[in-house]
Amino acid sequence: MRSLHLLRFVTFVMVGVGIIWGCGGANSTATLAGGDDGGGGDGSSSGTSGGSSGTSGTSGASGTSGASGTSGTSGSSGTSGDSGGSSGTLADGSTACGAVNQPCCTTGGACATGGTCSGGTCVACGGPGQACCPGQQCSTGNVCNGTGGGPRTCAPCGGAAQPCCASSTCNGGGCCVARNCVAAGGTCTGVTGGPTCNAGSCGTCGAAGQPCCNNQQCTAGGVVCEQGTCAACGADGQVCCAGDQCNPNLACGNGGTCGACGGAGQTCCPGRTCGGGLGCGPGDTCQQCGGPGQACCAGRACGSGGCCDQSLCIAPGTTCSQGNNPVCAGQTCPN
Repeated sequence: MRSLHLLRFVTFVMVGVGIIWGCGGANSTATLAGGDDGGGGDGSSSGTSGGSSGTSGTSGASGTSGASGTSGTSGSSGTSGDSGGSSGTLADGSTACGAVNQPCCTTGGACATGGTCSGGTCVACGGPGQACCPGQQCSTGNVCNGTGGGPRTCAPCGGAAQPCCASSTCNGGGCCVARNCVAAGGTCTGVTGGPTCNAGSCGTCGAAGQPCCNNQQCTAGGVVCEQGTCAACGADGQVCCAGDQCNPNLACGNGGTCGACGGAGQTCCPGRTCGGGLGCGPGDTCQQCGGPGQACCAGRACGSGGCCDQSLCIAPGTTCSQGNNPVCAGQTCPN
């Protein structure tokens, strides 16, 4: 009996020890598994953030595209506005010439745009009371007034009793009679019968398609008397208007027709001007310029110290045809 109790006691103890051991081993295993998960999570997180930081680093390269901003320096091309100045020089090579109140250049353009050479000095031109610009040009609303060899100045035009503007135009449908404007509704004094001015026509004459008025005059703007009838004028291929005038960038050729100007072999443009490297020679034709026997270049300039004698260049030391036949010296034919 005692042996039976002892056997049961031993069995109970062994079962209890086994249970305790089993629980402790499971807890130990669970603890190790949790540690592996935590370690794996930290390593994975760290690796990912490292990778992402590497990617963002490469995006910094796109910042170099900012260099394209330097293209803004092209704005300096705005200085091309200076092209309005004269590109000419004085005889000594100085470029201190061509602007208003400066000496006229002796090579290249004599004066900048908006200036004309008068008495060896560039003066403002084109405005009311100012000298006419080369080619008898004036600003809008003004006309080059005066005739003969005296100085010509710009004066307001187009209004009643004012000079007619270019191509015989007057404001508000006025009529150009004897080079002066008559307001619409006014009397065309000087026209036979003293008719009333209406839209450029003096009664039954003077406008495009109408008979010319007495003294072969047309009273509307942009027309000229041709074989007894007022015809359109001034455009390319049309007859020249009164005073040998044509539309801008055209010139009146020897045949009395408006056409292109300024190129080699073409008629000189108003003011006896030609394109680059050309001068206005005999017959008002644009030719090569600057050398002995060639046309004088713009500003009456000649190369190699030569002089402009009339409209042709002569070499230094050559006798001039003007005055007392002096000798060309210092790019000038003395009087």
